[in-house]
Amino acid sequence: SQLNTARHCVWTPISDDTALLLHYLVEAFRVTNGAFNPFLLPALVNAGYSHSLTGNATVSLPHSASWHATAADLEIQHTSTGWQARLLNGATVDPGGIGKGLAADIVAEQLMTLHARGVSVSVGGDLRCMGTPSDAEVWPVNIEDAEHPTHITASVLIPSGGVATSSTHAKRWHMGTLMQHHVIDPVTGQPTSPNAPDALHTATVIASTAVWAEVFATALLVSGEKIGAELLA
Repeated sequence: SQLNTARHCVWTPISDDTALLLHYLVEAFRVTNGAFNPFLLPALVNAGYSHSLTGNATVSLPHSASWHATAADLEIQHTSTGWQARLLNGATVDPGGIGKGLAADIVAEQLMTLHARGVSVSVGGDLRCMGTPSDAEVWPVNIEDAEHPTHITASVLIPSGGVATSSTHAKRWHMGTLMQHHVIDPVTGQPTSPNAPDALHTATVIASTAVWAEVFATALLVSGEKIGAELLA
């Protein structure tokens, strides 16, 4: 939040974990050709997602904030006093689901260094499994139906890794009579259209880590079935 509201080009001190998060944001933008775009916060606010769905907190952005920013507008450096970052050209950062995935990865990896035999960590639905369960050789993971959360749409068995689901059904709200959701098309700056060719409503990805599972689940939703499948390949 301090980074997003800092004056133009001012370096902001950040923690080691935040520096790791920002490095992942830049890399995710690069490897998905911008399909995973962490610079769309102003567009998300303009679409109506400007306040908490469960409280009174609101998002405050500088007037110069622009959703047209790219990874080149985020700079990170390490100095004698620690990590710092700055944003250029009206950029803001919104980690989105990648923050949940990275948190699950960090906690799971730390628990394994403390000699846990097996760990399964879920943060907001992003799952990271390491080691082995106490009663099996692999981890069973149930994937819920995004439209009907009490229903299981698929079950998978993984030896280790991350699982993440991204869906246009997850966060929705009305702006007048228009139904909006939180998955923003980086080309238009608007919520992705359910009527677009190859449009997807839900995507689940299994990857080596939860953070990469989340990156590609979001990239799939944004890109659509055909381009998203090529991106995964």
